[in-house]
Amino acid sequence: MEDSTVTSEVRGEALLITLGGRFDGASGGEAVDAARSRGKTRVVLHLGGVDYMSSSGLSMILKLKTMYDLRLLAVPAGVREILELSGVVKLVRIFDDETSALEAEDAAIG
Repeated sequence: MEDSTVTSEVRGEALLITLGGRFDGASGGEAVDAARSRGKTRVVLHLGGVDYMSSSGLSMILKLKTMYDLRLLAVPAGVREILELSGVVKLVRIFDDETSALEAEDAAIG
């Protein structure tokens, strides 16, 4: 398991935050800080490089969801299972491709 990496870049009307390695309280906190500092209301969290997600990482997804129009992108199978078991998939849309995640008008569920 590698250490965590967090990068962010503005992509049109959205902020794309890419995580790799561990998604825990520390990397989740970095993601929240990145979102706050960029001033965008739409946040796309790219999880394709995540190989471990702790309960703190899950909590950070929920925190971001309360603050932003959050979309998840490229969610690995193990992380997706956690999102399904916790019910988060009912709250946050998951996209397989970056263009759809960035451009979908409304990420509301239901």
